[in-house]
Amino acid sequence: MRSRIVVGEPLRDDADALVIPVFEGKEPLARAGTAADREIGGSVSDMVKRRALTGKPGQVQTLLVPGEDRVRALIAVGVGPREEISTDRIREAAAHGQKQASRLALRTLSFALDDFTVAGVSATDAAEAIVEGARFSAYTFRRYKSAPSADEPPRVEEIRVVTRSKRAALGAAVARAETIAAATETVRDLGNTPPNEMTPSRLSERAREICRAAGIRFRTFGPKEMEKFGMGALLAVARGSAEPPAFIEMEIAGRGPRARTVVLIGKGVTFDSGGISLKPAENMDKMKYDMCGAAAVIGTMQALAALKTRHRVIGLVPTTENMPGGSASRPGDVVRAMNGKTIEILNTDAEGRLILADALCYADRFKPAAVVDLATLTGAAIIALGDHCSAILGSDQSLIDGLVAAGEKSGERLWQLPLWKIHMDEIRGETADVKNTGGRAGSTIKGAAFLQYFIGKFPWAHIDIAATANVEKDKPLTPIGGTGVGVRLLTTFLDSWR
Repeated sequence: MRSRIVVGEPLRDDADALVIPVFEGKEPLARAGTAADREIGGSVSDMVKRRALTGKPGQVQTLLVPGEDRVRALIAVGVGPREEISTDRIREAAAHGQKQASRLALRTLSFALDDFTVAGVSATDAAEAIVEGARFSAYTFRRYKSAPSADEPPRVEEIRVVTRSKRAALGAAVARAETIAAATETVRDLGNTPPNEMTPSRLSERAREICRAAGIRFRTFGPKEMEKFGMGALLAVARGSAEPPAFIEMEIAGRGPRARTVVLIGKGVTFDSGGISLKPAENMDKMKYDMCGAAAVIGTMQALAALKTRHRVIGLVPTTENMPGGSASRPGDVVRAMNGKTIEILNTDAEGRLILADALCYADRFKPAAVVDLATLTGAAIIALGDHCSAILGSDQSLIDGLVAAGEKSGERLWQLPLWKIHMDEIRGETADVKNTGGRAGSTIKGAAFLQYFIGKFPWAHIDIAATANVEKDKPLTPIGGTGVGVRLLTTFLDSWR
């Protein structure tokens, strides 16, 4: 799908369809909608009067527009009250418009940008949201289908963001949205790939390919190097699998002498059976998504390289399977992490925090100004927050505040949970320094408390994306499967991070 800026009158654009917003309230139509209403004999205002079109978010109505020199269809999309419009509402409106155009087998689709630019939403933010919404909603994962589905609609080929006045910044906004969308699609593809193919080795190979194409320095380490590093926690998780683990390091060099270093870490368990503490069979197939933190870091590195970030960014991905083989770690085992701390394994299904522990220790060598990890760490995050936001905890409130603000702007929201000394006390070990689980109560917090034993002096934030990494029903921006969460959040954060 291509996207571009067009300067002109929206109704005169020759796209197959035009999308206009319809607001709830006394003034439902903006300029393009009012003009379109006149063109088609008051059909839009008639639907508003009959309450067939109320402007409720997600409501869609399609009308045909006669004539050879104008759009063939008008897609009116509800966006809620005018004073409540936001980039989130615009993204979803674009998604609904794109899906409707696809259902109608239309190939080109234009959006009346000026009509979406109200209530404090800038034209650049609106343009970016339109392209993101259209691209995100058009994603499909059909790699393993032997033939196209007969009922699958054709894809919209081009998105046009139509504005009445030329503004140089709009082109950059659309280009940025294209970059974010492409990286998000990368993350979704990685997460949706079945675990027999997305092994640690294949994830490492795919990361290498992405880094080579983007000009990112890439290194990967195998079990022998991990032994030398002292990564006993990561190696303990990997023991039960015939697939060897990998430790991926990616680097984007900063620009200028004052470039600050940030380390992004992603949990990369390509399949999680639970190990000896075996998971129930029901829904175990979803455990292919246990590497979505890793995928998010790889996709974010791809986006940051294309956006020419000014920061020095290090991406770290510890990746392995968690399997119940004859050599697998047992409940009761004690292992030693890279910083020398010993860990008593009480439950082998609490494995993500083990591989992150060694990655956090490794991050210290870069003397980072900030470290952020993303992980599908705890099912408790899903119970606590549902799938509308991710949990965030950490050691530095300023860093957390910056990420929360980026979540609000990007639409990938975060909710902070407490992380107190008492939580760290609750996971002190009896046999070893620390135990890898403190029980079900407050387990999202205790998972982060465990990780805090392995951070250096750097500011650190932990984002638990268990609730948001994949969805089991279609949403406007995300079809069933991997969501690609993390790319918008992290790129938005690093845009403003000082």
